[in-house]
Amino acid sequence: MPKGEREKEIRCSFCGKTQKEVERIIAGPGAYICDECIKVCTNIIENDLYEDSEITYEQDENTNLPKPEEIKVENVTLNSQNEELEVGETVTLVATITPSDATNKNVTWNSDNTDVATVNNGVVTAVGEGTANIAVTTQDGNKTATCRVTVIKEVEEIISTISYDITELINKNVIASITFNKNHQNDGDVSGTG
Repeated sequence: MPKGEREKEIRCSFCGKTQKEVERIIAGPGAYICDECIKVCTNIIENDLYEDSEITYEQDENTNLPKPEEIKVENVTLNSQNEELEVGETVTLVATITPSDATNKNVTWNSDNTDVATVNNGVVTAVGEGTANIAVTTQDGNKTATCRVTVIKEVEEIISTISYDITELINKNVIASITFNKNHQNDGDVSGTG
């Protein structure tokens, strides 16, 4: 082989094999590496990384990369910590689990006072006046987040009750009249006979 051709022959910088002796050679800045040396380096790195590891890995069917057997739940949060509802109203609470790629994202919902509020898959329904704590708990790790729900009577029911009570007071001549501005529920003019 002439001297000029020998100098142009590409060799792996690690094992010295020529381009004809391997399937592929990859060029880098001032160096070359063959596919066989890449495989050897990959095996060395994998053995070093996972030999002393406490984490158990299983082989993924789609790639040659190891993957953890299970990703544990670290925390759960709700989109709201306090809600105020009228009887009959609903609100949807959304639970966010971290990390987002946790293996088991199953949760259970619970109300500590079902006479006030019930919950079904995060949908809270106001049942009666009072307060209730709505809790979401993760199946993995038993992590919990809560939302305090305060339930008040319907505004129409309150106005109806006030109207009835005022009528009784007018009938007993305790007060002569009362006027409420619907847009300002705390405003009112009251006059009485004293």
